[in-house]
Amino acid sequence: MDLKIISDHNEVIQYADKIPPQIIPLFIEGSEKVYADGDFGSMLFQQITGNDCAIWYSAYNMVRPVSFQSEAEMPVLELHFTFKNDFHCTLGGIGAIVMEERQFNLTYTPYIESKTVFRPGKYQTFDVHVSSAFLNKAATYYPAVNDLINNIDKHKAAMLSKINHYASGAMLFIIQQILSCQYQGMLKQLYVETKVMELFLLAMDKVTNNPLWKQIVLKPYDIEKIQEAKNILLEQMDTPVTVIALAHQVGINDFKLKKGFKQIFGTTIFDYLLQARMEKAIELLTSTTTPVTEIAFIVGYQTIGAFTNTFKKHFGYPPTSLRKH
Repeated sequence: MDLKIISDHNEVIQYADKIPPQIIPLFIEGSEKVYADGDFGSMLFQQITGNDCAIWYSAYNMVRPVSFQSEAEMPVLELHFTFKNDFHCTLGGIGAIVMEERQFNLTYTPYIESKTVFRPGKYQTFDVHVSSAFLNKAATYYPAVNDLINNIDKHKAAMLSKINHYASGAMLFIIQQILSCQYQGMLKQLYVETKVMELFLLAMDKVTNNPLWKQIVLKPYDIEKIQEAKNILLEQMDTPVTVIALAHQVGINDFKLKKGFKQIFGTTIFDYLLQARMEKAIELLTSTTTPVTEIAFIVGYQTIGAFTNTFKKHFGYPPTSLRKH
């Protein structure tokens, strides 16, 4: 691994020759693996390589607050997803970035010089490294990427979007398909490349179809209350409230809540809640034996019919079909 990682104790992280047995359940079939541990916890990096892309799936288990400096003389063009927990980092040429769980963006850096800060907990990221040629193919259909391409030509660090976007349920499902792929050899490579292209197109649709809106000035208090509103939406998914009631509950007016929510999270309150419901439903359907009727109530639907119709409209198939598969 060419990436040099330095801990907050100014020690260069040494990669282990052997990976502990308890880490094995996280393995991706056929991936190249790099592991490191220390007083900070542990890190596992896995790479799947294709012709025009490479996938990096990283899992961190941090037992104390820690920061890492990463350095490498290599350009990186990557579609980055925060898969588990929020991600705080500073990228050379770009600055401070905070990506919440399930958010994504496309970034380019002519070299790697970053600082990542972790609190105790478990983190997972999913990165698709693509070539400039791959991006150029998309420019014909997504003119919005031309600004990023121009920065790449100038070897200037840049992000595709000024805001991070939330991955749709369909995008997260594709990532799960890639990580759980059981094919081997060339067939696996073909499968992964096809899924990467599908994921990339969905990401471009999400970014380019997000209309620009006039930003409002948000004070630290406003941001704190909007974050609180988001947490309430997730914690009380089974008993959703109106926007006005939610605004009253957190202590700001509904206009600022609606505009500020979209400004911070890149989506409306309704769409954010819908995504959260569908993702929770996918999690319960694939990892538990909870009856579909009960899952409908858990994610906030009063009838199984309403849940099934929404799920099918969102994913293209009913929840019972996913469970059977």
